[in-house]
Order: sequence, then structure tokens, then C-alpha cells
Amino acid sequence: MIYTILAIAGLNVKAEEMTNIGRSDVVLEFDERVYIFEAKLDKSAEEAIKQIKEKKYYEKYRGKEIYLIGININSEKRNIEDYIIISLDEEA
Repeated sequence: MIYTILAIAGLNVKAEEMTNIGRSDVVLEFDERVYIFEAKLDKSAEEAIKQIKEKKYYEKYRGKEIYLIGININSEKRNIEDYIIISLDEEA
């Protein structure tokens, strides 16, 4: 759904972007910024961020401003339960 909304808005967005270790859910490139989204179902936003970091989905975008976005969706409520946005530059 995130991909669809961003694509309809005419943004440069990719779903299931391949890396050498796995696939990120959604990648949005906007100006010199890159937003990497990972969503989990009934887990945690922290777990989504952990996956992005462990699988280094951001590596191919080095040199740009990178943001990691972890999302947890609650299946019972059918809604986003929590999310985290981290600037990779601030983490370094």
C-alpha cells in the first residue's frame, strides 16, 4: 500500500528492491535523499530497523542522505501500530 500511494504521487519509488543479502520492502528516492521502508506484521518497528541494518539495504545509496523507516502493522487493528524513522547519517 505504501508503494502504491507513493507511485500514484509520481515519486521515484521501488518495491522489493534487490540487494545481495535480501530485498527491502520499499525504497523512495527524492532529491538527494533515500528513504528505505521495512514493514513487519505483528512484530515491532525496531525489528524492521534491525533487518534494514543487518542486511545493509542502504549500502548502494551511500553518498546520499539516507533515512531508515521501520513500520509495525497490527493485524487485529488493521493499522500501523508503531513506526521509527532514523537518519543513517546521525547513527554513524
